[in-house]
Amino acid sequence: MEYAAFKQRVMEEAKRILPQEKGYGLTIMDQTEYGLGEMLIIHKIDQEVVPGISMDEMYQEFSQNYKSMGEITELIQDTVNTAFSMLPELDGTHGINVRDYDSMKDRLVVELVRSEFNGEHLSHGIFEKQPIGALVPYLRLEQKNQVIMTRLGRDILEICGVSQRTLMEQAMKNTIKLNPPVVLPVDTNGMFPYFILSNQEGRNGATAITYPGMLEQLREMAGMDYYVIPANIHEVLIVGKSPNAPIKYLREALKQRNSEMSIQETLSSHVYEYRQKDRSLKISRDVKYKGPER
Repeated sequence: MEYAAFKQRVMEEAKRILPQEKGYGLTIMDQTEYGLGEMLIIHKIDQEVVPGISMDEMYQEFSQNYKSMGEITELIQDTVNTAFSMLPELDGTHGINVRDYDSMKDRLVVELVRSEFNGEHLSHGIFEKQPIGALVPYLRLEQKNQVIMTRLGRDILEICGVSQRTLMEQAMKNTIKLNPPVVLPVDTNGMFPYFILSNQEGRNGATAITYPGMLEQLREMAGMDYYVIPANIHEVLIVGKSPNAPIKYLREALKQRNSEMSIQETLSSHVYEYRQKDRSLKISRDVKYKGPER
């Protein structure tokens, strides 16, 4: 079954089990700006939680015969049940009260999302601009091997009486604990330092580039200033600044890689560089190579 036909069938089944007359609203939204691809978004009257299910992941499991259409339908129902049962009311029934910061703070996480051409969407909730993309906090809910990521609106700050800085710092702390960074060296026969940076889970691993102290740690590992190539939302490439890895080649390689991927997997169209003397990450410009600063 082709993807378009699969989407239509999923919507038919979802409307059958989640009918409009019971207060449900179903849409398939393109969430590529957030690195999520197409998502089946499920609204229900008087519910604050809005679960989303990846169409790409469901299609992959269906097309590879891991799940039948009946099992896909059950997955949708289970996800809805889980989402609405975990936060049925603002009373902490399941240990979470979204009006109480202390009740939910340990479930906060951040993810790095694309910010280019995405300002309007980002402005609808909490976000923190980064040299590459933007960090967005989510409430991560887990039950029965399912993960529901709920984006937080700006009103949560006033409701909980907490500053954005405090919330973001807590979310980052949780993210590092949940998904510590993973740095994999790549053999280049000594031509230049080359690493792949991701996280332990391998999902949205590019977020690791924003972990406190990570830029400095990579500088120490490389032994020189380096380029950062945002390969996709799951990993970034770290390449030592060397004549063997010129900026023009890196930029063309990124452009080619982005053209071969779905837009939801891309993070940026720029190559970046970290310079020790500036201690910051900036877009790399076409300038004459001056040699590595050690």
